[in-house]
Amino acid sequence: MLEDLDGNDLFNSLMLERGQRTSRVVVVEGESDYNLLADFLQNEALEVIVGYGKTSLLEASQFSLDLLPDVVFLIDADFDRLTGAASSYLDNIVATDFYDLYMDAYFSEPDALVRVARRFLKRSHKVSPEEGINSAIVAAARVGLIRYVSRLHSFNLYLENFPMHLIMGDALGHVDLVRVVRLALKRTKSTSGEETEVYAIADELQRSVESNYLVNSHDLLAAFHAVCSKFGDAAVSHKMDGLFELAVDRAVFNDMPVIQRIHQRLG
Repeated sequence: MLEDLDGNDLFNSLMLERGQRTSRVVVVEGESDYNLLADFLQNEALEVIVGYGKTSLLEASQFSLDLLPDVVFLIDADFDRLTGAASSYLDNIVATDFYDLYMDAYFSEPDALVRVARRFLKRSHKVSPEEGINSAIVAAARVGLIRYVSRLHSFNLYLENFPMHLIMGDALGHVDLVRVVRLALKRTKSTSGEETEVYAIADELQRSVESNYLVNSHDLLAAFHAVCSKFGDAAVSHKMDGLFELAVDRAVFNDMPVIQRIHQRLG
């Protein structure tokens, strides 16, 4: 993914290749979505292309709406379904139902991650596979809540590659929200948010927001890795996203609403 390029560059690239294409195209934001989508969906009649990030895809979709009917842009909804921004998507945009494509896959088939969990936790006397996953979900939702607060109030907290293992206590399913806020502020060089303010907003907001829409796959899989490393009976030497991809059922994936919308859009 060339992150220094914008939506106009992406549109021009698609236009230049238009004459050589014999298949319809799905443009995705980045490598994670590409890896999952290409493994399950790419065939001779459909090409998956990695774009330059969400902003570029949104820009390119505007230029492409009338000129490239054989191209659809798949974007990660992140918080757009909570903020209402999803209602303004153009017709050539297909967005995930949850935060990202991995989360759509997870909520379509939670047992896929359970199968991965059994690999590390099946002989554990401390936690069952289901308990391990639930603990990871709770942790990821807590971090997602702070991401959402930061977005809504422009606090610009630095939450990329958040160290999930540092917020997960010894008690499964318990993640101190204050601890998440403090660590987020500690990692941020400059913000207008104070600890008490960020916490108060988050504490109030969590009572009204559906937590499933707060969880992104990067936080979830990082938290899941931490759980398996801490409570598991086998060394965790694999990337969790790769193991999760292997566990996803192809039929379930192809029946996901987001995948069906892609097919409908491309005819």
